[in-house]
Amino acid sequence: MIGKSAKGDRGGVGVTGDVRGNVNIGIDASVALEAKDELIANLKKQLNERTEMLNELRKADAGKHQAEITLLQQQITELQRRLDNPDQALQEAKATITKLENALTREGNDIGEARMTEARNALEAGDFSIADDIFAVIEAREQLAVERAARAAFARGEIAQQEIRWADAAKHYARAAQLNPTYENLQYARGFTNGIGDYDKAVALGNELIKVAESKWGKNSKYFATALNDHALTIIEIGKIKEAEQLHIQAIDIWDKNFDTNHPDYASLLNNLACVYREKGTYNLAEPLYKKVLEIYKKTIGTGKREYVYALNNLAGLYRTIGKYDQAILLYEQNKEIGKLVLGADQPSYAIGLHNLANCYAATGELALAKPLYLQAIRTLESALGPDSPTTINVKIDYKGFLNNHP
Repeated sequence: MIGKSAKGDRGGVGVTGDVRGNVNIGIDASVALEAKDELIANLKKQLNERTEMLNELRKADAGKHQAEITLLQQQITELQRRLDNPDQALQEAKATITKLENALTREGNDIGEARMTEARNALEAGDFSIADDIFAVIEAREQLAVERAARAAFARGEIAQQEIRWADAAKHYARAAQLNPTYENLQYARGFTNGIGDYDKAVALGNELIKVAESKWGKNSKYFATALNDHALTIIEIGKIKEAEQLHIQAIDIWDKNFDTNHPDYASLLNNLACVYREKGTYNLAEPLYKKVLEIYKKTIGTGKREYVYALNNLAGLYRTIGKYDQAILLYEQNKEIGKLVLGADQPSYAIGLHNLANCYAATGELALAKPLYLQAIRTLESALGPDSPTTINVKIDYKGFLNNHP
């Protein structure tokens, strides 16, 4: 008998999902594909039901239910279209069934012949439910395959990162994010594409990261604040300093209102805003932030960490920029002693600190203190990076200028 679903009566022209969801109106089990009168009766039934729902929502509070009202109006329009031409509605249903039968044959090879036959017979009777279940199984299975491929791409990114192949790492992380745009995949992809200078792609990934964080955890979450911060680090590279500043401020505001401010992650947010202020030349705003960063790191992770060394260097660099050489020298000297233990005396970052300290001593006329620091920095950089690296060459240029000015 036509009109019954294998899972029970679905009521003629069905609405998949409720009025709040994405609705796809279709002819289901209760529709007799060859009986126009039954088709019309069921279309009218559905039309009356949707019209009653629409009237109830309008009476309740149209303002609060506007999205549902709009959706119901769209459903009613579609039902009316089918009622106006039931012959065409029947042909559309038949065409859909033919497409579904072909799709089942193409995609459902491993489902089992008995189940496939059951689905085909149900389709011929106007019942879409079994085919729907089969496609749900296929969809879930293929999604798992996509997620596996994304995990493999991410692992290749980790390998490339370990081997310091940054461009390859960026490519693999971006592929993982494309296949499965999770927060972690997007965050790594943004970071590495930004790192290799592919800013257009990094901006797109940053925007997507923000959307995922908001959707999954909300606008008051650490994830959302971090996503804003990360995106700001990209857009400042393309000259959008003001926009980056606002994103950093928003991220800090979220943290201020919701989380412990005596935390290294909060210090990192402050540091990035301070760097923006320094870039803009608003040094009076940058200085208290850099000081706060040092204070938090000292309390939370101690002075024997890279983060503390870098924070010392940032504040010292600010003082050097604005000509407060005595204060800069004090911090660079601290940085020299702590950095030797934390970074290692053979590391380029340690040598750059020596170079900065040498520049300060040169600026204050302490020539005897400046010269050995220049030489030590050059030796370290030549050993670590080679004599022709841009960093090594820049330090040599400064040293040559120092000699020329102080023969």
